Amino acid sequence: MHTPRYALIFALATSSLATPLLAAPFTGGNFIVATAPTSSASSTQITIAEFSPAFGPPIQTFAIPSTSPIPFGGTVGSSTTEMQIAFRAADPQFLYVATTFTNVTGASASAGYLRVNASGPSLVADEAITNGRGGANCRGVGSSGSWVFTGCGSNVVRQIGTTREDLILGNARWLEIVGNDLYVTTSVASGGGFIGGPGLFKTAIDAPAPSTPVLVFQTPANSQPVGFAVASADTIYLAQNGDAATDGLFKWTFAAGAWINQGRIASIPTPTFDVEAVVSGTTATLYVVTNTSIWKAIDTLGSSGPAWTGLAATEVLTGLSRGRSIARVPGSAAPVCATCAGDLDNNSVVNGSDIRGFVACLFGSGPNCACGDFNASSSVTAADIAPFVLQLRTGTTCP
Repeated sequence: MHTPRYALIFALATSSLATPLLAAPFTGGNFIVATAPTSSASSTQITIAEFSPAFGPPIQTFAIPSTSPIPFGGTVGSSTTEMQIAFRAADPQFLYVATTFTNVTGASASAGYLRVNASGPSLVADEAITNGRGGANCRGVGSSGSWVFTGCGSNVVRQIGTTREDLILGNARWLEIVGNDLYVTTSVASGGGFIGGPGLFKTAIDAPAPSTPVLVFQTPANSQPVGFAVASADTIYLAQNGDAATDGLFKWTFAAGAWINQGRIASIPTPTFDVEAVVSGTTATLYVVTNTSIWKAIDTLGSSGPAWTGLAATEVLTGLSRGRSIARVPGSAAPVCATCAGDLDNNSVVNGSDIRGFVACLFGSGPNCACGDFNASSSVTAADIAPFVLQLRTGTTCP
């Protein structure tokens, strides 16, 4: 017979808490993945999902509203160059999404961005603003301070609310802000401020508008550069899609005053759409988005030749429906359990004395919650109850 103190856990395991608890806000070190599950030239709903670095089941998902009431936004589902997601600088609870259909539906586009707010008990779209460029496809987005930047089929727009200006003229793709620099990809050889493309360009985020961006490096003719990661001063990873010769994840390194194309990693299927790089010392852990998967590879910054092109990669998430973009939640990764799962009081034994701590973590206020997170979701939820009960019943001793 089970002791009374186990009764609460068994009750919880069979109660309404068997359905997932609301999980917002986002957790630092986790990843947000954006998909556009429907292939349509008209407005398509965007879905985002939060994953732990282990890429188990999603911690939470959110289908961004694509119809009224305002604010709402959608993308072109059939496009392979939309829709970037990005966090506001140093703020883990505001996620920006590039939207081609901003507060409009059907086939009449209105470029702009939408903001997802994760600071409350559930995810909400709390802002959607056009960038004044009408029906241009909106691909890239970034934010710094009060500014929001969007990269569209016409220009790179810098705006605060509805006050906007064209920072760069020409057909822009995806964006990344590094310090005071705004990096942007384009597929055009020449047009507007982009001279010498296709490739990667940069300008200052506070440059007078319109500015003339500087060419960082030129990609091959017919290439379709989209998402990228500026991993260091001498290493940039670039996702491309377009044709068989130029699809894939490429690495560029800087040496002797020039950027050098180190080629395509062979272990990640093509085409690729976005890449996130988590850098520690001279090591970059890469997370790469394809149509159906997330791939992970661990690279050394500045490496070249077979050390890059022959690098092994692991498929860490499958089953995406039109995967498009990935962004790491700003902040430190979730803490790691020092003993073993279920040992909430850190005495290396899982027993009844751990119940109080587990229940506190379940409701969001306990200490040492990493030891109650059995499924590596970065929080203790109803999904952790059953494995915790099993550990209690067996009286597990930590190794």
